[in-house]
Amino acid sequence: MGFWKEIPLSWKHEKLLRDTYEDTLAKNRDARDYNLYAENSLLAAKAKQVMNEVAYLGWGTISHSGGFVPVYAIGAGQHLFMQQMDNIEIPQKIIKAANY
Repeated sequence: MGFWKEIPLSWKHEKLLRDTYEDTLAKNRDARDYNLYAENSLLAAKAKQVMNEVAYLGWGTISHSGGFVPVYAIGAGQHLFMQQMDNIEIPQKIIKAANY
């Protein structure tokens, strides 16, 4: 993840990661972090927490941001993708473009 070399860590962050490692992997204990969208090892969850804090990021739903994602289409039905849309509309537009 580039910690220490690419991402400088404070003592607080280093201690959090070390303590989590010592309490889980070093003891052969599989601690998991669950949220609405994913299941991760506790160490991975703490590493994401550290990266978010270092980058000054906050996520409204822990795993997803509210930002727009560009979607491009070339070919039949491309006109269906030329405006802003909700992500759940994409499969419907693919079906329409394919004439199903």
